[in-house]
Amino acid sequence: INKVKKLEQKPTLFDVLADGKPVLHLRISQNGSREDLQKIKEILSFSAGESAVVLHLPEAGQFKQVRITSKVKIDEDLLARLKALLGKDSVKVKEKTLVS
Repeated sequence: INKVKKLEQKPTLFDVLADGKPVLHLRISQNGSREDLQKIKEILSFSAGESAVVLHLPEAGQFKQVRITSKVKIDEDLLARLKALLGKDSVKVKEKTLVS
């Protein structure tokens, strides 16, 4: 008989697709610009790795999740650069955590 482990927190689709790797979530503010997106792209291009990246883009008063094709290596330098651009509350790393 297969036993199903309960999830501590219901993961989003993008958390499940990460193959056990942490997922980098970046929230773009309502007043974000194309220039900000270009800067994000440049920052991510210097940190190639295995973790998925999900952008949370403002849309009709809510945030739409968009997974980008680039994967990154999450480290302190990458997080510091993204937090300097977006703000510390707009950069989150989520790990898929299972509990028995």
